[in-house]
Amino acid sequence: MGWDKIRQQLGFEYGPGSWFFVSDRHIYKKSTGQQFSQKETKRPVVLATPLGPDMTLYPRSASVSDGFAHCAHRHELPEPPCRINKNGWVVLDESVTVERAFLDSDSYSCTEPYGTGLIEAIETRRS
Repeated sequence: MGWDKIRQQLGFEYGPGSWFFVSDRHIYKKSTGQQFSQKETKRPVVLATPLGPDMTLYPRSASVSDGFAHCAHRHELPEPPCRINKNGWVVLDESVTVERAFLDSDSYSCTEPYGTGLIEAIETRRS
């Protein structure tokens, strides 16, 4: 049994603030249904709503300075090293969607640390 099945059975689903690294070819703009980017890389996306058929995520960029300024993560031990290791921007003006199958233990990076202001900015944006 995989980690994701065990998490589900124990009731530990990924919640808002969970970060995943997903191939750009699987990230689609909610507004148009088009791919968010034509790059052939993996991009961090943050879950803004609970997992489900109408979940919302926001993409992050380390090269386009537009959106919510977001520092590289520095987690306390014993957290594993985080893949969000460059300063960047979370694009709150463009929500995206990703198939549930691509949000799993392989693509999971971390949970947004407290005190960054990102969760509050997402909640403000969504209300």
